[in-house]
Amino acid sequence: MKESFNRDPQSAAVAAKVAANETILLLGPDGERHILRAGKDAARVPGLGVVATKDFVGRAWGSSLKLGLKDYTITRPLLVDHLRSLERRAQIITPKDAARILLETGVGSGDHVLEAGVGSGGLTTVLAHAVAPKGRVVALDLREDHLDVGRRNVEAAGLSDVVDFRVGDVREGVKERDFDAVVLDIPDPEAAVANAFACLRPGGALAVYAPLIDQVQKAVKAARASGFAQTRILELIERTWTVHERGARPDFDMLGHTGFLLFARRL
Repeated sequence: MKESFNRDPQSAAVAAKVAANETILLLGPDGERHILRAGKDAARVPGLGVVATKDFVGRAWGSSLKLGLKDYTITRPLLVDHLRSLERRAQIITPKDAARILLETGVGSGDHVLEAGVGSGGLTTVLAHAVAPKGRVVALDLREDHLDVGRRNVEAAGLSDVVDFRVGDVREGVKERDFDAVVLDIPDPEAAVANAFACLRPGGALAVYAPLIDQVQKAVKAARASGFAQTRILELIERTWTVHERGARPDFDMLGHTGFLLFARRL
C-alpha cells in the first residue's frame, strides 16, 4: 500500500508566505509580469520604478497589492514566466521548440546534457530546469558576452547550481563522455556531429536547431555518416486562439517558422 502524504500544518503555513530571498512574480491585470527577489531594501523594476522588495517578505502567496495605479498579485514564477522575462542579446530557441527538444531527447532529472551555442540562455534555462536538482548542463559558447547573458538569465531562474558555463568550441572536440543528450545550436552543426556522437552514451540523443534547411541537410548527412540512427526532422508552427461569448477564432498573429529541428539517436 502507498503511504498517504500528510503535510505538516506548520510547514505548510510557512510555505504559504514569501520568505527572504525567494523569487516572486508580480502579475498585473493585463498579463504584465515582473520577476524580482524578495528581501532586498529596494530594486529598480522596469515599468514600475523603485520597489521596496523587503515589503514582500511575510506576505501570503496569492495576495494582492497596489503599485502605482495597478493591482498586482504575488505568485511564484513558472518556467514560462522566466522565459518571457529573459534578458536578450542573441535570438533564443522559442518555448515551442525547446519543449519538443526535451520530449524528443528524453532529458529529465539527473541527466547530463551538453549544449553548444548558448546565445541568451533560453534553452539553457529549460535544460537546467529539466535536469535539476542532481543533473548537469555543460553550456559551451565561443563568445564570453553570450555566456555572461546566459549566466544572468539562468541565475535569475535560480538554476545556476546545475549549469557549467564554458568558453569552448564543440567542433574541436569535447573531452567528457557519457552525456545523455547533446544539443547543437551553431551555424555549421555538421562540423560538430561526429564529436557529439563520440561524447554521447549509447542510447543518447542528439538535437540540432538550425534556421535553414540546407544546414539541416548537411547535418543529416553528417549524422548518418557518424553512426547516428533514427534521424527525424521537424518544423513546428504555433497559433493561439481567442475565445469570446459568441464563439472562438484563431488569432491573426501566428508564430511560424523559427527553425528546423533534427533529432537522432546513438544506438
